[in-house]
Amino acid sequence: MSVQEQESMDDLLPFPQRNDMARLDAQICYLLMCAALVISLVGVLHSWFFFFSLILWLCGGGWGVLKKREASQTLWEDHFDNIIFVLMLSAFVVPAGAGLVWYFGSWWPLALLWLWGALRMTLAFYRLLDHRRFHER
Repeated sequence: MSVQEQESMDDLLPFPQRNDMARLDAQICYLLMCAALVISLVGVLHSWFFFFSLILWLCGGGWGVLKKREASQTLWEDHFDNIIFVLMLSAFVVPAGAGLVWYFGSWWPLALLWLWGALRMTLAFYRLLDHRRFHER
């Protein structure tokens, strides 16, 4: 049994700047993902809007995945956990919901996922703008 060394954080910014940058990165993620949710509503009119919302959703979630390491041990680390959780859950549920739409013609699972994601993202974005952690009451 070997002990793994902690990953070196020498290449990261000093803590006060890292805390500010983590907050800015979380704001960027939330803005991209909330914009994707708004654009997906227009997708009912034309299917190309679903494609654009997918790109924004993946960019916002991908930004969160890439910046998670830089946000470790900051006040805003749990916001990145939220972003990655919502991204991963949607990556598994959206294809299953699309299969239900194709096979049964039922949009309810995707509509409920959209509603859940919209509530969770807007609440988290509000908490971030209010300088609160994600799990803080």
